[in-house]
Amino acid sequence: MSEKNIIFFIAGLFIILGLNFISADYSLGSPNHSIQTTYEAGAKISGWINIQFLNESNSSLFKDSAGNSITLINLLNKNPDYNYSVNTTYGTIESTKAQHLNISDTFPVPSNTGQVIYQLNFSNQEIFSEQINISPETNLNTSILEKMNKLIALKKQIKTFDLLEQKSINASLNISHLESELNQISIDYLSASTQEQLDNLSARLSLINIPNSIDILKSGSMLPTFPKPEDINLELIASFTNSSYESNKTDKYKNAVLGWNFHNINSEVSFKEFTANYGKENKFLTNVFELQINKTKPLNYSFYLFLKKMNNIILEQNYQEKDGYNIIEINSSSQKIDFSTTEKINFTSIPFFISPSLTKLNVNDFSYIQIKKNEKKKYEQKKWTTFVLVILLLLLVGLAAYLVLETWYKRKYEDYLFKDKNELYNLAVYISNSKRKGIKDKEIIETLKKARWNSEQIRYAMKKYSGKRTGMPEIPLIQKKT
Repeated sequence: MSEKNIIFFIAGLFIILGLNFISADYSLGSPNHSIQTTYEAGAKISGWINIQFLNESNSSLFKDSAGNSITLINLLNKNPDYNYSVNTTYGTIESTKAQHLNISDTFPVPSNTGQVIYQLNFSNQEIFSEQINISPETNLNTSILEKMNKLIALKKQIKTFDLLEQKSINASLNISHLESELNQISIDYLSASTQEQLDNLSARLSLINIPNSIDILKSGSMLPTFPKPEDINLELIASFTNSSYESNKTDKYKNAVLGWNFHNINSEVSFKEFTANYGKENKFLTNVFELQINKTKPLNYSFYLFLKKMNNIILEQNYQEKDGYNIIEINSSSQKIDFSTTEKINFTSIPFFISPSLTKLNVNDFSYIQIKKNEKKKYEQKKWTTFVLVILLLLLVGLAAYLVLETWYKRKYEDYLFKDKNELYNLAVYISNSKRKGIKDKEIIETLKKARWNSEQIRYAMKKYSGKRTGMPEIPLIQKKT
């Protein structure tokens, strides 16, 4: 079996084990919801749902038909009066009965006006579906103030970032233009006297799209990075350092540059990728990089970092420029270069190289190539050994946890569900009588739910009546000899 197939097999085994650890469910009370049915555009849904949770994952999603969503735990945090308990081991939520869970000010109404069917789902199952009426916004002044407040909050968040990050985000979003346009619309609104002028201002306002927040989608710190042969510009090195090279030995000179880097320089990169959160979508804004160049041995001559210009590149300092490159002299044992760009690149594809004058290179020294290959092979072997050991450890932990749960389900689950054995007996009698009358399982379950039996008790009783397994599949660790 190949390494790839082994990985897929192990991942699949973990998924199967995880599915058996927790029996998650929820049930709705009666009535199961109540929401307001008339709104202005830009408002938020107002109302509540009547719901009980049974070992439900705290990351389960409430999602509406407009594409808005919120996790269960985040909605519960907005409802301090809702009584529930948390199983910190498995990250699950349980409540003892159906209660009103407030969803007001959580989901924006759909953007289209008129009569709209609004649906709210939980864990991909419908909770309710209602027709609501959405009328256009009538108070332009309120909308202007809302966008101004949103911009103020956004600027406040941006100020929590580093100076270069702030500068790059402000430039990407064109914050100064947004602020200027909002101020001008506010001034024009005070002097508007006709409906045509108000409509024009409303149209201008609709073009101002302010994100809800700025998010860091990806980040990394102190990651090794190396120049690539295709990024090395020998003509630029020769021109800038007043040196020369033999054109028929281009590959040898590029390899010499790489070899010089390997023997003399340790280069690392840290990065952050910023996105703008607009609710339904996240838009890429900018990448911010920090290149750390460290000498690994003393050098008594100059060398330079050549950084190719990229889309909307911003550097923390001003450096020399030549032929589409920023050129930075590395004049200390450790030097940091910060820059940002709106070009969608990752830390492995930064177009840079480091080199001294070509006269300082040993064109015939290729020993570093084999060294790099050997180091890469050792690194790959170490990586796979570590990976296999971690997977084996996780499997052992998972197996132990499974055996504990299997024992609990086998010996304690029934007592947990039915504190009084007469309850299970009564359920079994009811199910048996209903079956004899030809009543379908679905109708039996609905009747029992209305009688306030919870879903887990009903599921257990139905399985036990049918002779099905009520606990977790047993793992035969020791097989008896026949």
